[in-house]
Amino acid sequence: MSEWRLQDFREGERYQYSEMSLAAGYGPNPGGNFERGIILVPRDNPQAIMIKMNLSKGLYPDSYDEEKDYFYYIGDGLPEKGHQKLAYGNKIMVENQGLPVYLFVRYEEEKKGEPWTFRGRWRITGVERDFLSDATVPNGARQKVFRFKLVRAASLENEREIFEDTTPVDLSLAEVSYIRATPALLRVVQPR
Repeated sequence: MSEWRLQDFREGERYQYSEMSLAAGYGPNPGGNFERGIILVPRDNPQAIMIKMNLSKGLYPDSYDEEKDYFYYIGDGLPEKGHQKLAYGNKIMVENQGLPVYLFVRYEEEKKGEPWTFRGRWRITGVERDFLSDATVPNGARQKVFRFKLVRAASLENEREIFEDTTPVDLSLAEVSYIRATPALLRVVQPR
């Protein structure tokens, strides 16, 4: 197949880096942002997030709960650099929670250059900004990380309820502060 699309990937099958890159809207031998673990795809008109979860490096304590069928995915930022910030990949995940996530994994026994396993289409259903990991930062404190909960898209009954605030609010005469829920955080809004 000369042209790859996101829909062409089949769960459980293994894919070369070049196939993933073409589906993401990059060339077959990309550099730059495609090298990152979290990117928006396709590059020119984002419709999804692609995660390349490299478990072979053992950099982050990502975890998969087989019984409940969800991932806890740790965001970008290594312990030696301190607590995680809203860096490139974390910002993509926080600001684009409504997009599907295409998850590719390289496992511990696999080496650089081997194909990646496609683990399916997921959705971000939770974000913890200051989750305390087991890793420690240079001052000895436990590292605060971004932890994203990924749930298999096919198992969600009503995505609208998860990603949208459907409570009607009449703001025309509002004179008091109120709390507005967003997928990423709670924010107090002061009417003016």
